Amino acid sequence: MSQGQKSFSAFFLATFLVALILRPSLGAASSFPSWFPQQSCEQAWGKRDQAAYDWKRDVQRDSQLGNLGYASYQRRLAQDGVVARRDCYKQWTILVYIAADNDLSPYALWDLDEMEGRFESGRHAGSTLKTDLITQLDTEGPTGIRRLHVFQREDRPYVAAKSKAEFANRTPADIQSPIVQLIAEDGAALPDQDQRLKDFLAWGVREYPAEHYMVILWGHGQGWSADPDESLPASRWGLESTVSLPADLPQADATGRFGGVLFDPASKSALHINQLARVLDDVVQNTLEGRRFDIYASDACLMQMAEVAYEVAPFTRYIVGSAQVQSYLGLPYRRLLYELNTGRLLSASRRPTGRFDEADALARMLPELAEQSLDPQRGHQGQADQKAIETFTMSTLASDQLLWNFAPEVRQLGLRIREYLAEDSFRAMDLPQVARLAPSFMGGGKEFGAFLTLLEQALELEVDRSGQVSDATRRLAEQILRTRVALDETVLERKFGRAYRSTEQGFHLLGYRALGVWLPQGPLEFQRRAPDFRRSKFHQATGWLDWLDDIY
Repeated sequence: MSQGQKSFSAFFLATFLVALILRPSLGAASSFPSWFPQQSCEQAWGKRDQAAYDWKRDVQRDSQLGNLGYASYQRRLAQDGVVARRDCYKQWTILVYIAADNDLSPYALWDLDEMEGRFESGRHAGSTLKTDLITQLDTEGPTGIRRLHVFQREDRPYVAAKSKAEFANRTPADIQSPIVQLIAEDGAALPDQDQRLKDFLAWGVREYPAEHYMVILWGHGQGWSADPDESLPASRWGLESTVSLPADLPQADATGRFGGVLFDPASKSALHINQLARVLDDVVQNTLEGRRFDIYASDACLMQMAEVAYEVAPFTRYIVGSAQVQSYLGLPYRRLLYELNTGRLLSASRRPTGRFDEADALARMLPELAEQSLDPQRGHQGQADQKAIETFTMSTLASDQLLWNFAPEVRQLGLRIREYLAEDSFRAMDLPQVARLAPSFMGGGKEFGAFLTLLEQALELEVDRSGQVSDATRRLAEQILRTRVALDETVLERKFGRAYRSTEQGFHLLGYRALGVWLPQGPLEFQRRAPDFRRSKFHQATGWLDWLDDIY
C-alpha cells in the first residue's frame, strides 16, 4: 500500500468513527416535533373511533368527481364536539403517493378498491382508530389530482377482482372514500413531481399526526438515476444498446437515460433518486424536525438497489421494495391493512428481549405478505396473475445497518478486490466474467448476494488450479465473508419467486438476498452508465466503481 493509500485509509477510518459517534440511532425513538399534539386520538375520543366516516350522513356524490363530502364530515365532527384530527395523534399514518397518469390507471383503481374493501368482521380496511390511510392519486388524463382519506366502504361486500378488465371503464369518480383536496391539472401551474411529492408528504404528516409514518411510492420504477448533469453529453447517460426492455415496460427517456421512479411514459419523465432524497430530507428536517419516517416502501419495479436504498436510508428506519420487475397488482393492501389494524402482524409474538417494535414487525412482514398474496392457488393477487410468483422479489432493509455496517464493508471489499487485481494482472480478465454471471434484474441491477457467492467460487477455483493461496486472495476471501455477514444483518427479510428457487435455473443456491447493485455487462455499458452511477452516494461512499474501472 502506498503512503497516499495509507493516508486515505486513515482519513476514512477517522471520518467513519466520528460519524459513528455522532450519528442518531435509528433503533431509538427520537423526540416528536414541536407541533405534535399532546394527546392521542384514542384518549381524546374516549377509546372509540368518534371520527369514523358515516356513509349515510357524510357522503356527497358528484358523478364527475366522486365523493365531495369531506367538508360535511368535518362539520359534523365539529358539531358533535369531536377533537379535530390534526389536534390528536394516532399510532400510524400511511401516506401513499400514486403516480398513475399512465397505463397504470386501472391498477391504481384496483388497489384503492382493496384499500377500502369491506371486512365483514369489522372495520379493518382503510382508516381506523389506530391508523389513517391517506393517498394522493393522479390517474390518466386531466382528471385532477385527488387527496383521499380512505375509509372502509359499507355499501357492498368486498369481492376480490380477477382481472384489469373489471377496472377498464372505471374512473376516479367511482372511488367511495371522500376527497380531501382536489388539485386541478392545468398544465403550467402544476408543480414538478418532486414538489408535488414534498407538498403531499409535508401536508399529510401535519394534518394526520402519528407516532409512526409509512410512506409508499406507487408507480413505474426503473432503479437508480441522478437528475441530469448538463455538463455531460446526453449519449453518455443512456442505456442505448446495452439493455433491452420489453415494450410494455417504461423505456429510457428522450435522451436515452434510464432510471428513477414515478415514471410518466407520456412525458418520458421521472423523479430521479437524488431528487427523492432531497424531498425526504426536506420533510424530515423541516416538518418532522429530525424525526425519521418509520418505513419507506417502493410499490414500483427495480427500486431495491443498494444505490437507491443508500440514498433514502438517512430518512427512514426501514426500506422495503422489489429488486426485479414486479406485478402491476402492487402490494397486498387489503391484507396489509388487516394485519396492521387488528394488530396481528402475522401473529408476530413479542420477542423475549427488548420492547416490541411494531414498525420493525410491519416492515419484516411485508415481503411475506406479498409472497402469500401471489400464491396462484390461495392468494387473491396470484389468482389474478398466475405467473407473478415466478420472478417476484421483495426485501426489507434496516437503514441503520445499511449505512453503518454494510456500506463500510462494501468499501473494504472493493479495496480487497483492487489489491487482488494488482497482485496478478491476468485476474482482470476473469472478474468481468464473474460480474456477467451474476443473476440480473431488469435494467442493469445484479443480485448482490449471488455476486458474493460467485466471487468466492472464482477464488476457490483459482486456488484449486494453482495449489496455493496468496495473501491478496486470502484477504479478499475473508472480506467476502465479512461483507456477507453485513449483508445478512442489513436484509432483515427477503422473499423471491419460484424461478430463483428452482434447481433447473442453476442459481438457486447462490445466496439471493433480493438486493441489487449495478454491475455492468461489459465495457460499453460501463462507459455509458458510469457517469450517472458516480453521482450516487453509495458509490461515493464505497468506491464501488473503482474496481470496475480497473477491469473495464
